[in-house]
Amino acid sequence: MIQKNSRGKERKKMECSNVSRRGFLKAGFGLGAVATTSGLALNLTKGEAHAAGPVPKKWDETYDVVVIGSGFAGLSAAIEAKNAGSTVIVLEKMPVHGGNSIINGGDFCAAGTKMQKEAGINDSADLMLKDMLKAGLYLNNPELAKIVADQSRDALDWSQNYLGAHYIKLNFHGGGHSVKRAHQTANASGSELVNKMFAKVKVLGVNVQTRTKLARFIVNNEKRVVGVEVSKGIGSLMKKPGNHFT
Repeated sequence: MIQKNSRGKERKKMECSNVSRRGFLKAGFGLGAVATTSGLALNLTKGEAHAAGPVPKKWDETYDVVVIGSGFAGLSAAIEAKNAGSTVIVLEKMPVHGGNSIINGGDFCAAGTKMQKEAGINDSADLMLKDMLKAGLYLNNPELAKIVADQSRDALDWSQNYLGAHYIKLNFHGGGHSVKRAHQTANASGSELVNKMFAKVKVLGVNVQTRTKLARFIVNNEKRVVGVEVSKGIGSLMKKPGNHFT
């Protein structure tokens, strides 16, 4: 469906089903959708949403999972959701994938890894957690920090064994790490990992839309996010907020 807003600009919308974030994490899948000003709109609930505000009655496209951004976190989420059997779309505001992740230094911090053991480095998830909390002045969320530390080795193994990323040496890394646990990619850049992730996303058949910027979340009267609205056709020069174009 195409609508016109108060300024006469065209709007399109997309639809999808919905579970809570907690449900996504427990079940391994999430249901979502997209909406765009002069582009798309994705809905997170099936059927009509009784909304407090301008919630579309119809949506242009439907996906189980909508991912905003195509860096490490976004592409990881897209891969895992797709492998769990969900339909997935990734929305990226820039003309190319990767975000800040693709230009970072390529250090992957993980504890108790094979590379560390081969180098004689004694490390553990408990020590990594201790370092993280100390460096964060104990303002970190300890439960989330523990998840990062506990799953760091598995995440590194996944990037190597499933994605094919290559790491060549261990570095000390800023942020308070007390031992060498930063595994440096072969090209000393995040692009080594991001490009492998992006290649996997394409092989899996995930829909990736670039030049698509999140404009707003669409919320119903139960205060649940039921969709998102995005601007389509973003060029190399960003327009000021409110200027939506195709």
